[in-house]
Amino acid sequence: MYRYIREGRLASAGKFLGEWLVDVRGTEWFGGTRVKRPVPLPAAARPLFPEYDMARLHPVGDAAVIVPRIMESGGCDAIRWLLQTYTRPWLAAWLEREGWRLGARSAGFWGKMLHVRPARVRPVPGSRRR
Repeated sequence: MYRYIREGRLASAGKFLGEWLVDVRGTEWFGGTRVKRPVPLPAAARPLFPEYDMARLHPVGDAAVIVPRIMESGGCDAIRWLLQTYTRPWLAAWLEREGWRLGARSAGFWGKMLHVRPARVRPVPGSRRR
């Protein structure tokens, strides 16, 4: 949460008694739980992560690496794993927020599949998105 506030992805209303206060409307992109159940990545996805130890990649902690690589270059098994692991609302919210990480064709495909409009421009750190 602190990282999202610092990066400007999550608007805060300030601090009260040492705790950050956030508006609940700013958290809807979390989409509840983002992972249905943590399952190791399929062996077919190994070529997508050559610099990583597959046993150490975690679906929650490393979602920023896993999701765009599978959306961009994943095969049938990897995409099936992605759709079984992450909730569709979470993937849709990710695409609306982080779609700029994908190429135009992949972003368009996933946008149609998840019925959302992918982000096209990388947000400027510290700016507020409306």
